[in-house]
Amino acid sequence: MKEDASPDFENYTKTSTVYDVTRHPVGIDYMVEQLLALEKEGRLTGLDVGSGTGNHPLELKAKLPNLDLTLLEFNDGMFAQLSSKVAKNHADIKVQQGSVLNMVQFKDNSFDFVMMTQVLHHITAEGLDQDSVVTKVMTEIHRVLKPNGLILLNTSSKDQIERGIWFSVLLPLATAEVVKRTCPIANLMAILAIKFSRVNRVANFELLQTLPVDLKASKLTSHLKLTKENPTEPLSTIYQEGDSTWVLATDTEKSDAQTKLATLIKNDTIFQFFNDRQKETDTFGQTTFVTGYANK
Repeated sequence: MKEDASPDFENYTKTSTVYDVTRHPVGIDYMVEQLLALEKEGRLTGLDVGSGTGNHPLELKAKLPNLDLTLLEFNDGMFAQLSSKVAKNHADIKVQQGSVLNMVQFKDNSFDFVMMTQVLHHITAEGLDQDSVVTKVMTEIHRVLKPNGLILLNTSSKDQIERGIWFSVLLPLATAEVVKRTCPIANLMAILAIKFSRVNRVANFELLQTLPVDLKASKLTSHLKLTKENPTEPLSTIYQEGDSTWVLATDTEKSDAQTKLATLIKNDTIFQFFNDRQKETDTFGQTTFVTGYANK
C-alpha cells in the first residue's frame, strides 16, 4: 500500500517557499490551555504531525518553552525549510521526516500529546477510502500516545470551508474538491471515539485573516488587485501558491473569481459582499479543534 500526502493536491515543495508568508498559527492560546490542563509534572513530550515549516509548533514552544517537542514532516521541501528554522534557533527540538501512516521510528507510549493542524485532508493511501485513511492515522497516533495522552487536531467542517472562508463563493469547483477531501467532523469524532475518551470539538477559530470592510473604495480597489507586490492579499499569486483551495482552482476559475470581484467593485457592492461574508465567518468560523484522550 502506497502512503503519501496527496500528490495531486498541491506542489508542497513549491508551497514551502511561501508558506510562512501566507499562514499564521491557528488557536495557539487554546492549544496552550489544553496542554496546561494535562497537569503533568516535568516536561511534556509532544509530537507535531505534518509540521510544514513549523509555524504552529514553534509558536507553541515560544508560549511553553519547557515542551519536549518532536516534529514530523513528510514532504522534502517542507522538511528542508523546517530543519533549517529549527537548527538556527531551537536546538532542543527534534525533527524527523516520515509519514503519520507508519511512524515506525517512534515506540509505543512515547508522547504525552500529539497535535495535527490542517493536515488530515492532505493524506491519502492507495486502496483506502477517506474514513479508512483517517482510521489508520488515528490508530497510529493512539499507538504512540501514552495512556490518557492528548490528541489535538485542527481541521475544518463543510460549513466552515464553504461559508466561513470569504473567497469560497468565488471558487465553487475548487471549494467542492476541498470538501470532498475533508473528513466530516462527525465521522472524525466517531472514529476517535473507538480508541479515545472525552472526544470534544470546539469551532470558530479563524484560519485566514479576513479582509477589512471599512476601507475607502479607492484603497479597496488597490487592495484586491492581483499583484505580487502585496503578498498578504488572498488574490495575489504568492497567496494562491500557499492555499489549498486556490491551488485546486483552474486558471479559468481563478480568472472568473477576479472578474466577479471587479464587477462588485464597479457596481459599488463590494462592501456589502464583504459584510455578508464576514457574517458567515462570524457564524461558522473557519476551523475546528477536535480533542480526545487515549484509552489504554
